[in-house]
Amino acid sequence: MPWKCAESSTRYRRCGTSPSWPTTRGGTAEHSPYQLTPDGRRVAVLFTKTYGRVLTPGLAACDFAVPDEIAQRDPLAVAWRRLDYVVGVGRWSLRVQAFAFLLVTDESVEFAAASG
Repeated sequence: MPWKCAESSTRYRRCGTSPSWPTTRGGTAEHSPYQLTPDGRRVAVLFTKTYGRVLTPGLAACDFAVPDEIAQRDPLAVAWRRLDYVVGVGRWSLRVQAFAFLLVTDESVEFAAASG
């Protein structure tokens, strides 16, 4: 669908992140048809640094495969494990309450015969 490519390259040119070279058609690995502008470079560096410095260590700290003695050193890992514990206890409590409610209000034949 060539019109979608044209729309996206026009959109890039309007944003100023990656305008196309005016004299080239198509591109190869050696000569790309797009030129990276300073704004586009800033965006790429921001996302690269964010992933490498923030997301990767943060996601690694939240991994439950990390041993407890290592996770205790990281405040994010400690907070994530506490949150997981609280959510798990809350889910267990709701399950017990729902099961108790079903046992008390159930009027099936098996329970009626056993109680009476």
